[in-house]
Amino acid sequence: MEPLTLNPVTDPVVTPLMPKKPFPWATIIITTIAILSLTAAIYLFIQNRTLTRQLATPLSPSPTSSADPTADWQTYTNTTYNFMYPVDYQIQTTGEGISLIKDPTRAILYISVRDNKNNLTPRDFLAKENLEIKDPLISTHVLSDIKVGNLQALKFSKKESSVGYTDYIIWVSANNRIYMLNFGVKPEEENIANQILSTFKFTQTQNVDSKNTKKIGYIKSIKPNYDNYALDIDYVEWINDNNAPNGYRINNPITLTEKFYTDVPGAEPKVTLQTYTLETDGQVKNESVTFSQFLDDFQKKPEKWTNTLFWIESTNGTVTSITEQYQP
Repeated sequence: MEPLTLNPVTDPVVTPLMPKKPFPWATIIITTIAILSLTAAIYLFIQNRTLTRQLATPLSPSPTSSADPTADWQTYTNTTYNFMYPVDYQIQTTGEGISLIKDPTRAILYISVRDNKNNLTPRDFLAKENLEIKDPLISTHVLSDIKVGNLQALKFSKKESSVGYTDYIIWVSANNRIYMLNFGVKPEEENIANQILSTFKFTQTQNVDSKNTKKIGYIKSIKPNYDNYALDIDYVEWINDNNAPNGYRINNPITLTEKFYTDVPGAEPKVTLQTYTLETDGQVKNESVTFSQFLDDFQKKPEKWTNTLFWIESTNGTVTSITEQYQP
């Protein structure tokens, strides 16, 4: 009997299990934050460049309500005056004057001219020509002093309720002539008429004598008048008299005021005062002040200045110089 051969028993090979790796949450979170940060940085960079370009680009001015409404108007010109008018109006010339029309049945403006050899003010001209009596319509309404093209003018207005428009008659003295501007406007044409009037300019012709005056009187009031001021002056007579206490006397039997005007802003009259600082330094001396300074003090001390005499120099109704006359 053959001997039994036993194969050796070997232990089974056990493969060790690999431990499971944890899920990479930290890596994902860090990567996400990095991506978001990079995106935000790029966005901010683009926004900053856009804003920089916008600031570097000049803004176009937007239209404002202060635009000149007469910018596209036409201009009528002759040898003595010119004015502007809307493009949808027309000029018609007649033997005695010119008309500005839009509606063929009537004129919004009619201009005529009369001789004024003595270069009278409009008010003096009307009084001399007796126009108030010849035309009862004018005599029953108030006449107001205005300026047209920096010249003294007189305005009359009356509302014609029956036909629905207002009549304005304006007299202007220039070039030894009286210019009569006759407006007939409907309510919707009021602004147009005022704008037309504001563009009027008168050209002084050669060899026209200016009316220069120098008188003494009291300034009773200074009031705003469009873009300048109107002065009411009560003129007096200054008489040198050695028998008088101070060597002079004043004759003023009747208080009769006359209206004069300052020039446009920037060309106001020259003002010289002698008692401007008397209350503070006790001295009487000539001091040059601006018209604005005088106006301010006049309004603060009306009792003083309305009872002070001034020498008033004027040219064609426009005050050029105001000089105080000291009275001991």
